[in-house]
Amino acid sequence: MKMTMQTAINVFTALGQLDGLQQAVRNGATSAVINVPYDFKGSLRRIIYRNHAILRAEIDAFNLASQAEWRRIVGDRARLDETVAADAALKAEYDQKMRELQNEEVEIGLKYIQEDALNLDKNPIPGSVLSMLEPIIEFPDEKEQADAAVRSTG
Repeated sequence: MKMTMQTAINVFTALGQLDGLQQAVRNGATSAVINVPYDFKGSLRRIIYRNHAILRAEIDAFNLASQAEWRRIVGDRARLDETVAADAALKAEYDQKMRELQNEEVEIGLKYIQEDALNLDKNPIPGSVLSMLEPIIEFPDEKEQADAAVRSTG
């Protein structure tokens, strides 16, 4: 599937949030925050970890490209943040290049997640996480519409 690098980063971040829900627990005077895993089938966890690994590789490549741009723009000067902050033209060039890299469309072989598999009635996944996952969520009504379109043309 095609997506921008920024979307890939967002999906990667959201997949990391599917480890579970942070919950405060208290035992007498002691309190702690524990991770309560979401209730997912093994097949969904497999899709999550495969997608996460694929996106990790894409983000690593993006980071290497970003670092190469830093070196190209900054050259032999000291630290990037000091050099760029001191030179408005370098900062503008760097910011523009980062926007281009983040908005670049890439083809990434991710697997779709069926909305039903998330078991949203049982798993209180925050809406902010779901919105970042939307590019890889397949909604039942969309699949039915796509299947109907294929049948009507087939």
